[in-house]
Amino acid sequence: MRTIEIPYGESHFSIRVPCERFDVLSGRKPDPGDNRLTEILHSREFRHYADKKTLCIVNDGTRPTRTRDVIDQGGLDCDYIVATGAHAAPTAEELAYIFGPEFRCKRIQIHDALKSPSSFLGDTARGTPVRFNKAVFRYQRILIIGSVEPHWFAGFSGGRKGLLPGVSAFETIEKNHYLSLSSEATSLKLHGNPVHEDMMEAVRLLDTPILSLNLVIGNDNDTVGAFCGTLEDSLSEAAKLASLCYSADVAQHADIVVACAPFPMDADLYQAQKALVNASRACKVGGLIVLVAQCRNGIGPRAFYDLMTTHGTPEHILAYTKENYKLGYPKAASIAKILLRHQVSVISELPSDQLLAIGLHTMTPVELETSITSVSDDGGTILYIPAASVTVPRTSTPTT
Repeated sequence: MRTIEIPYGESHFSIRVPCERFDVLSGRKPDPGDNRLTEILHSREFRHYADKKTLCIVNDGTRPTRTRDVIDQGGLDCDYIVATGAHAAPTAEELAYIFGPEFRCKRIQIHDALKSPSSFLGDTARGTPVRFNKAVFRYQRILIIGSVEPHWFAGFSGGRKGLLPGVSAFETIEKNHYLSLSSEATSLKLHGNPVHEDMMEAVRLLDTPILSLNLVIGNDNDTVGAFCGTLEDSLSEAAKLASLCYSADVAQHADIVVACAPFPMDADLYQAQKALVNASRACKVGGLIVLVAQCRNGIGPRAFYDLMTTHGTPEHILAYTKENYKLGYPKAASIAKILLRHQVSVISELPSDQLLAIGLHTMTPVELETSITSVSDDGGTILYIPAASVTVPRTSTPTT
């Protein structure tokens, strides 16, 4: 037996696991030469976007982007807007995580998809009405600081997501995210992905010059790659590195997959769902997925939880989503699909009755250790994914 530490919030817990039949899945380490952040921050182009004439769009507290490093090392003197999309406004603790403890000294706006005044730019070919926060139009230049990780329906995060959904009106986000119901809207895929292509068409309607800085964050929460340029080019280059860092081959599907949603992507169940989606790629049909996510902010958006609790079986949830789409429903539908194929238990701060109401079961670290030992003793296999929200398993065989 050996002891491993399982990340949980900003801390961890330890369990004893067998030395055999227990595998750990993580992405590959990149070439150190991919991290050009210091060079970029001192470039003439970047310095041109570092003053008060620039609006700097930054991620909210649910992303691992090392925004503070860029601000401090780049000497930025911009106005900032937090690209919450349809998420809740960041807490004081999350603002400190994004900007540092002196965040109150900075000029920061918080986007609100429902309340922030917006301006209409037109419709995309897929019918998305493009409305961005009016603050976007008050500046001569826009700098977007993002991080690129696999995204379960946009292909990758980063770049254009600073604008859509980042600072978009609710109706814009909802219409764009409806495209996530397509089978082509999947992780690691940009070309032919309707969500991504609709986002790119939307941001091209904006005339303001944009510089996009995309970071790739490693498993140790350090910056392993930095790419700066146009929205399209910087995302394309960052996505190549992210594909290497965040995907890994799996020889066989496991009986138990332990999937950790790492901080800060474990804020609520709505965000932690990404870890479930990735874990399902590596789990046998009928197998057990154990989601480890603190969920310190609870379940997430009301529409997401209401759909899970009001429409009974996973089959009914899937049928209702197709006929009565709302923002938040695709995540509920994705969990419903997983429940049709796998058992799901959760180690979190969520009440057991709340989890049970949506078909999930509460588990403790002691129970996890017991389950792993029992399955291993019976000849089963266990796969542990320490950063499951951003690690995409690749399998050569169909799920069995």
